Amino acid sequence: SISPKLEKIANNDPDVYLRKIDIVNWKTPVVKQYSIRSVPNIRVFNTRGIMIGQPTSDINMVKAYIRKASQ
Repeated sequence: SISPKLEKIANNDPDVYLRKIDIVNWKTPVVKQYSIRSVPNIRVFNTRGIMIGQPTSDINMVKAYIRKASQ
């Protein structure tokens, strides 16, 4: 599971915030708003709320997006 790796990143970096959404109903507004079609669906946003990169489930891409978001 990727969740423990994400939690570790968030716990070790005070500038990283982790939000988890448990999708039970695939017809909810959040699923529609973000066009979520599969899980895990990890997105990185900078402090201005702009998404960095594309949704991914690759921890290495997540780390690269976090570095880019902090620039």
